[in-house]
Amino acid sequence: RLPADIIARCCGWPRVPSSTLRMQTSIPALRRLLAAEQPEVLISFLDHTTAASAAALESLPHPPPLFIAAIQNNLEKTLAHLPQWTRGWLPRAIVSAYSRADRIIALSSGVAEGLAQLIPETRSRISVIHNAGYDQQVERLALEQPALPTPKGPWFLGCGRLTAQKDFSTLIRAFARIQHEGAAELWILGEGELRGKLEREIAELGLGSRVRLPGFVKNPFAFMVRASAFVLSSQWEGFGNVVTEAMACGTPVISTDCPHGPREILEDGKWGSLVPVANVDGLAEAMRAALANPAQQQARATAARSHAVRFEAGRITRQYEQAILSALPQRQESSRQP
Repeated sequence: RLPADIIARCCGWPRVPSSTLRMQTSIPALRRLLAAEQPEVLISFLDHTTAASAAALESLPHPPPLFIAAIQNNLEKTLAHLPQWTRGWLPRAIVSAYSRADRIIALSSGVAEGLAQLIPETRSRISVIHNAGYDQQVERLALEQPALPTPKGPWFLGCGRLTAQKDFSTLIRAFARIQHEGAAELWILGEGELRGKLEREIAELGLGSRVRLPGFVKNPFAFMVRASAFVLSSQWEGFGNVVTEAMACGTPVISTDCPHGPREILEDGKWGSLVPVANVDGLAEAMRAALANPAQQQARATAARSHAVRFEAGRITRQYEQAILSALPQRQESSRQP
């Protein structure tokens, strides 16, 4: 969905199944691209890409561009969950890359503080800019018909990769606690390596007719706007884009109070329900309350929708522009120093 005037170039070997190996194969091609194009600014997103970008900046035949690293997740948790075979070198590469960045953009205050504690020398270079979760395209897509017929009665929606981080197992077990209290259903949109495990849990709990895993869908907003409530069950996040997207759709939100993001987005629970991480009873109780008081939940969601403008794409874009423009003169001045 990139605009026509955006040039997309792929560095490395995209068919390699490992994200770590894809990162490694991209470094020579990215270095050649930087040498040929000589951009003024290089912005990286995600930890692997930041490590590759820092490596590609080495040995350039000209002064390097302004290097901005946008950190998207809880770095301490990310490093702790790296594949075993990478733990001897990849954490060092990632930490070194953030240390080298001229500026760092963290997508939540919690991510910023976590990075500053882990790498203290970065603190003065960190700015907080939230992710964009709301624009006219979200509103337009929400009006489309969903790719699949949605339930007629009340239903809960989860959305994300089927991984340990998203902790859909806790969500499924919480739903099992309330399955006999109404005709509700639970849908989880997304794909990932834990599909088999989650399907077995659903079968073991006797939820085969009440819980669905439709897989990846191109337009989740058409589902969000129709759900009785959106549920984020993550153990950790960097921000939680889906929470802002659900707010923009006017859907009641239930979220774990995970580090980091949901508490900032929901303003300490003002715009949605916050429950402890990995707490089946707490999540079940919040879901039970959503079924018991739908009018009250919807009234809060309607009020929350007007506050989603804080995450409007144009506003976030201007914040990125300001961060780049304010850093460029300093970078250019330092590059002229002998």
